[in-house]
Amino acid sequence: MTNSQYIQFALIACAFVLTIAVVSKLAPPAAADQVLTRDQLTVLTAQTSANDESLFIIDNISGKMVIYRPRVDRKKLEAVEGIEMRKLFGEGGSTRARQRRR
Repeated sequence: MTNSQYIQFALIACAFVLTIAVVSKLAPPAAADQVLTRDQLTVLTAQTSANDESLFIIDNISGKMVIYRPRVDRKKLEAVEGIEMRKLFGEGGSTRARQRRR
C-alpha cells in the first residue's frame, strides 16, 4: 500500500465513524429530566411531529391532561385537546381495588 492509499483508507474510516456519530444523535431518547412534577401537576414536553413539540400538563388528582401547542407566530400557547387519563388507560389499579370501588 502506498501513502496515498493509507490516507484514503483513513479518510473513509473517519467518514464512517462521523456518520455513525451523527446518525446516533438524530433521535435522542426522552430523558426523565424533561418531566417536572410539583404538587398535583406534571408538566412535560414531547415531539408531536417532525418539526413540532407540544406541552402536556397533567393534573394528578383529577386525572386530566391538557395538550398545548406553541404558536410562535402569535407568541402564545394554544390548547389543542383536553383528555381524561382514565379514558386513555382505563380505570387503572388492581382488580381488587376496582371491585372495592363498586
